[in-house]
Amino acid sequence: MSETVNVGEIAEKLSEEIFSSFFWNMKGKWNENFACHCPSHLGTNDKSKSEHPGDAIFHYEDPYLGSTIYLHTDLKAYKKNSIGKQKLRDAFKSLAITIECARDSESWRKVFSIPDSENYEVRGLLFVHNHDHGYEKPFYDLIGK
Repeated sequence: MSETVNVGEIAEKLSEEIFSSFFWNMKGKWNENFACHCPSHLGTNDKSKSEHPGDAIFHYEDPYLGSTIYLHTDLKAYKKNSIGKQKLRDAFKSLAITIECARDSESWRKVFSIPDSENYEVRGLLFVHNHDHGYEKPFYDLIGK
């Protein structure tokens, strides 16, 4: 996470309090990385990524699908002036390639202790926290297009 530890802890605390209301559980590991196995995933300087971050993993049993849904969560804590379309677009792109890799990653399953025999699906969740409480514009305007 690029946030400072204190800001990251605030985002983690908020996510625990909010998501427990949905009866989602959390895997016990925070801020873990897993190996990237997709050569098309590029990082800085167009070099292949070696790993992807995992800030938090929430999960719940989907009664309709009969499987566990894992929400690979990217926690972002931003000041008012740093929330913008490009920053969010970059965060969504990063999360998308992370989920693409996680869906069939042996490393992801091992790092987050997912049994081989479990029927599951990995989805992404971007959690944005405005830690200075100054952002008062419609958030959907940033992600609408």
